[in-house]
Amino acid sequence: MIPILKIVLTILQFWGVSALSFVCWLLSPLKWSQRSILSSKINKLTYEAVESLNCNAKSSIVYLPDTDIKLHVVEAGHQSEKLVVLLHGFPENWHSWKNVIPVLAKKGYFVVAVDMRGYNLSDKVKGVSNYNLKSLTGDVLALIKYYGKKTAYAVVGHDWGGVVAWHFAIHHSDSLDKLVVLNSPHPSAFLSAFMKSWDQRLASWYMIFFQIPVLPESLFSFFGDRIIRAMYQDKILKGDLEYSYSALLQPGALHATINYYRAMLRGAFRRKGSGVSKSTVNTPTLVIWGLGDVALTRDVSDPSRWVPNLRTNYLPNAGHFVLNDAPDEVNNSLLAFL
Repeated sequence: MIPILKIVLTILQFWGVSALSFVCWLLSPLKWSQRSILSSKINKLTYEAVESLNCNAKSSIVYLPDTDIKLHVVEAGHQSEKLVVLLHGFPENWHSWKNVIPVLAKKGYFVVAVDMRGYNLSDKVKGVSNYNLKSLTGDVLALIKYYGKKTAYAVVGHDWGGVVAWHFAIHHSDSLDKLVVLNSPHPSAFLSAFMKSWDQRLASWYMIFFQIPVLPESLFSFFGDRIIRAMYQDKILKGDLEYSYSALLQPGALHATINYYRAMLRGAFRRKGSGVSKSTVNTPTLVIWGLGDVALTRDVSDPSRWVPNLRTNYLPNAGHFVLNDAPDEVNNSLLAFL
């Protein structure tokens, strides 16, 4: 009797989620008019955000060579100097680096903070497969080429930007001199912890949730400001929240950004583990980790098994959004490493 009951409950759960997804799909046009207003507003918010950096930064659209992709970037410093590429996470954009950009630029680096594909003012390419790691690391490689460099002096990534940075260092080690990752696990460390630890599996529930069609986009569309505030544990400034949420409400942005998770999981099934067989990072690496991270356990924070040239800085008073929680500590760590 118990197995039959489990089957019935599973069917009811499936149809319940499907019905909710369908309702959200029907209601989604109610948000379309708001999105069109926000599209005209986002340029103003971006201009104000760039001006507030106070380091002669500029907003640009980059046409990546050998691709059909256009990325929005914010540049600071002189292009002739060492290139530092900054890659943000979900649900953020280039502005998550607002406290880092002026500090690195004033130290003589050429800083490029990217809106990764699908985010904010960058292209929102259709299709889940266009958000796989090969495509995302290819964007970084093309960006380096665009600026006339053979290598980036440093690639710095947080959250999803860190995922891309790890894979870039693994597969394009000759295209960067240094790697910095903030609260984003080495792929082999994450896989190992996920297979062994129920704590990490439970903490990763949202990755499974994002596989559901329509529903995640709809929930973010209606309640995204509250969700983002909760993700930041109420530590986000009002202006930063407005910019992040407005950027996510650009046409196609929510679908594109959540497709990162869909592409990741589908790619994992196709690779069947082979994707992490080549995982050693010989590039000098700095890991900055906020210990209050509720999405990633301490088990995934140590990549020393795969990274022989490693420096780690644990920050006890910061959470997952370490750039927001501990900007001074992050900048001090970066400057000491670079």
